[in-house]
Amino acid sequence: MANRKYIGMMDVITLPDNERGDPAMYSHEPLPTTHHQQHHYALMCHKNESDRIRDAMLQSADCWFDLSNNDVTSSNASTPESKDDKRCIIVSLPELKGRRKDRQGYICLVILRGAMSPAHLVPMARRQISWAGLLSHRTFCDVPEENATSSARETAPNNFHSIIKSAGLELWRQLLHLHGFNCDVDFLRIDVQPKTFNAEACNALQCAAATGDISADSISGSREDGPIKLTHSATNAKFIVTIVVCPFSPNSNEQSHQTQKYNIYWGISNSNQHWNDLNQRMNDNATKEIILKTTDSVTGLDTSKEIAAPEIPVSRAYYKLAQVFNDIDNLKMISCLRDSNAGDIHVEKLLSHASGLDIGASPGGWTQVMHTKLKMPTIAAVDPGVLAHRVETMSGVHHIREDISSKEAIQCLAMCAPFSLIVCDACVDVAVLFEKIVKAVEGCSSILESSRRLFAWPLCLVLTLKFPYKSSGSIDRHVNRAKETITAFLREIARIGRISDRNELALEVKYKICHLFANSVAERCLVALFYEKK
Repeated sequence: MANRKYIGMMDVITLPDNERGDPAMYSHEPLPTTHHQQHHYALMCHKNESDRIRDAMLQSADCWFDLSNNDVTSSNASTPESKDDKRCIIVSLPELKGRRKDRQGYICLVILRGAMSPAHLVPMARRQISWAGLLSHRTFCDVPEENATSSARETAPNNFHSIIKSAGLELWRQLLHLHGFNCDVDFLRIDVQPKTFNAEACNALQCAAATGDISADSISGSREDGPIKLTHSATNAKFIVTIVVCPFSPNSNEQSHQTQKYNIYWGISNSNQHWNDLNQRMNDNATKEIILKTTDSVTGLDTSKEIAAPEIPVSRAYYKLAQVFNDIDNLKMISCLRDSNAGDIHVEKLLSHASGLDIGASPGGWTQVMHTKLKMPTIAAVDPGVLAHRVETMSGVHHIREDISSKEAIQCLAMCAPFSLIVCDACVDVAVLFEKIVKAVEGCSSILESSRRLFAWPLCLVLTLKFPYKSSGSIDRHVNRAKETITAFLREIARIGRISDRNELALEVKYKICHLFANSVAERCLVALFYEKK
C-alpha cells in the first residue's frame, strides 16, 4: 500500500518497491505533426457541442448523398464512418461540486492530427469551448502483453502512479533541457484533465524536479519547499503544461483507480501560445465577436440609438447561413458544379448568376448574407412580418409581405425568377414547410409558362429543419423519419424544374443534413444542390 508524507504544501505519494513499476516500461511518443505545425489539442467543451466541434476540427465533412441512387459522395471523399474517427478521444469528466459546478455538462476532447486550430473555428463554436491546451506527446506502457512477465503486466499498464511518475520525469527533462525553465524566476501552470488527477500529476512533476536523474546543482530551492513555482495564472506563467489522463479500458467506468489502464497525453506551451494564440479567443472572448444589432419588430428600425451599418447582422440566424457559405466542403462542391476546371473559389460568384429567394425572411439575417457575402443581384424576401429597415433598403432587395403560398406572393416571385438560391429559416413544421415551398414554385412555374425559366442551374437550397425537442434521442429519431420526406420533397422540386425548362432536362441532386453551430439542439440544416447531368 502506498505511504503518504507531506513536503511543504505537497502531499507526496511514496510507493512500495513492488508497486513502483519499471520506468523503462513506458514510452514517450511524440505525436505526429504536419509541416512542423502543432495540430494536437485538448479541449473542454459542452457535450451538446462536442460532435460539431470534433467534425469541424478534423474536417470530417457531412456526407453528400446522391438522390438518384443513394450513393454517398463528398468533395473530400468523407464517409459516414468518419464520424467515428479515432483521432478524437472523449474523456468523461466527473460531476463537479462547489465553485466548479457551473462546468457540469462539459467533456474533454483530445483531438489528434486536427486539420485546424480551435482558435480558427467560427465564433459560435469557440464560445462553447471553455479551455484548450496544446499536446505534443503520449506516454504509454511499452511492454507487449505477450512478452511481459506476469509481474510487469500487473504493474506497468495498471499502475497509474507509475505512469504519471514516468510522464512527470519526461516532462521535467523537456522543461529543463528544451525550454530552459529556470526554477529561480519562472512560474509554471499545470492544467490536468480530469481534475481528479490534478494532485498526483503535480506531485509527479515536483518529485521529478526534486529527485529526478538531473544534477541537483541545476535545481534551485529545496525539496521541502517544492522546487517548481506553480501559478494559476496563464499570463504570469512562463510555460503551461497540459496533461490529459485517458483511460483506454473498455470497462473504464467499472474499474478502480488502481486497476485502470491509461494513456497520458501531454504538451508544453509558452504563455503566448496558450493564451494569446489560443484561450484568449475562447468562451466569453468569442461571444464578443458575435455582433448583433437588433431591430424593432414593428417599425424595423434599430433598437439602439446608434444606427448600425447595413452589413451588421440583425439576428443570430445570420451566422447559420454564413457558416454554410464559409464551409470549404460546400464551396468546393458548388464551384465544381459551376466549373469543373475551377481553381480559386470566389464566393461572390458561386450563385450570383440568378436571383435569390429568402422564405420567412424577417428580420432579414439571411437576406443580409445573400446580399453582402454572395452578392445576389436580386433577392425576394418573403415574410408577412417586418424586415429590418437597413436590410429592406439594400439594393436589389424586394420585400414581399405575404405568406409564401399566397397568390400575391407567387405572382411577385414569378417576376423575380429565375432563382439560383432558395433559403428558409422559418419556424414552421418540416412537412408544412415542404408543402408550402412546392405549392409556391409550382405556382410560379405555371405563371411563367414558356416566357422564362423558374430555376438557374446549379440551384442551391438551404433550409433549417426545426423539430420538437424532448431529448437528444428524440431529435435523432425525428431526423431519421424526416429523411423519406426530404427525398420526396427534393424529387418534387427537381420535377418542377424539369417541367419549367421544357426541354427534357436531365437533373441530378446532391444533399446533406448538417448541424450548424448556430443551430439549436433541435435544429438541423438541409443543403441541396440541383444541377444538370453532364
